[in-house]
Amino acid sequence: MDATHQTPHQQGEEHEQDDLPQLTEDDVEEIHNDGDEDGEGQGDEPMSEGEDGDDDDKVVLHDSSISAFYGSKGESIFTISLHPNYPSTPLAVSGGSDDRAFVWRVAENGECEVVQQLEPSHKDSVTMVSWSSDGSLLATGGMDGLIHVFSCSSPSTFAHLTTLEGGDEVQFLLFHPKGPVLAAGYADSTVWMWSLPAATLMNVFTGHEEGVTAGRFTPDGKRLLTTSTDGSLLIYDPRQATPLAKLGKGDARFGGIEGGFISLACSPDNRLAAVGSVTGQSRLVSLTGVEQGRGMAVVAALEGHTPGESIEGLAFVSLLGDPSSASHLITAGTDGRAIVWDLQTQRVRQTCLHVDSPDSNEAGALTTLVVHGSGPLFTTASSGGTLRTWDARSGATVAKHEGFVDGVLDADVRPNGKGGWTVVGAGDEGVALVFSC
Repeated sequence: MDATHQTPHQQGEEHEQDDLPQLTEDDVEEIHNDGDEDGEGQGDEPMSEGEDGDDDDKVVLHDSSISAFYGSKGESIFTISLHPNYPSTPLAVSGGSDDRAFVWRVAENGECEVVQQLEPSHKDSVTMVSWSSDGSLLATGGMDGLIHVFSCSSPSTFAHLTTLEGGDEVQFLLFHPKGPVLAAGYADSTVWMWSLPAATLMNVFTGHEEGVTAGRFTPDGKRLLTTSTDGSLLIYDPRQATPLAKLGKGDARFGGIEGGFISLACSPDNRLAAVGSVTGQSRLVSLTGVEQGRGMAVVAALEGHTPGESIEGLAFVSLLGDPSSASHLITAGTDGRAIVWDLQTQRVRQTCLHVDSPDSNEAGALTTLVVHGSGPLFTTASSGGTLRTWDARSGATVAKHEGFVDGVLDADVRPNGKGGWTVVGAGDEGVALVFSC
């Protein structure tokens, strides 16, 4: 997934699932679903009289995954991303609390094998990974402030190219959509950008007063957007260190949000941006005036989530799957809701409540949001241990992805080459699962 949101450490600390049982292998009965959306079917039947009473204490674990990666050996996985050329290059990269990143081959069934453990390792948790648009470069970023860049000479060989040092903790990491240029935002309020493979520092962007939390290049690559816990949104010409325009605490309809913004998205036509806050509010912003020197303008204040619950994911989507434009915006919050907003009316079209268990109406905190191509399908991940794929048009669940016993912290999705989609998720239990829908 594109890593531009709150770090997994922050997510985990804020939304620990204290009520989750601590399970051993003897306590878990695993059931593989055969396509039933709620995982019901064979294995869900109640015990008949006379059956072993010890089974009363067992927790039934439904598993709809098609394969799994166990290379992290139980260490939390904070970030995961499929290769941009998937499935012709069936690879994924993941990193986590063991300070390591792995490239692994996505299997259609069984266990996914390690292709390479990337060296050097980090000195602290790996929280960000990013592929270049053509998949020839791979970058990993960590809480140690380091970025390791690797070149891919073949689908099974990744050579360490360079190590980049910028600020004190990497908060977002992304490649330019048009070429080998890498940008990173840091907790010390700076944003750095390098040209690769020479590792030439192109710019250090200034303007934020607190830690940078998210960044996005516009799809045409001509502008860079960043946001921060100081409550500001900045837009840059990548060739200049100072911002072209800024929205902050003093701007009408934009300011006054405590804790600032942690998520960011840009529309495919480069005309709109959206930011999500730690208090459940989002702002829709027009970028069209920047080129005329009029700055950015707030189009709408979107306030449909529970106050005090953070917006962990944002995405523009087209209900027709049009890659050149978007008709709706999706916001995903720790209140367990994914809300589909109509951009024309600026009203709620659908509210999708991510319930983890069929036995409860309680929703787990959403940790990430990924769109299937340009839409209308999208997938949310929950701290309750499930993922769900939704149809933005109807708000209906297309698939429920199960198999985790702990929170899911990150996810990604790519076409599977067979008319469907491959969804990957990973989280606190240190396993990455692969699903098909």
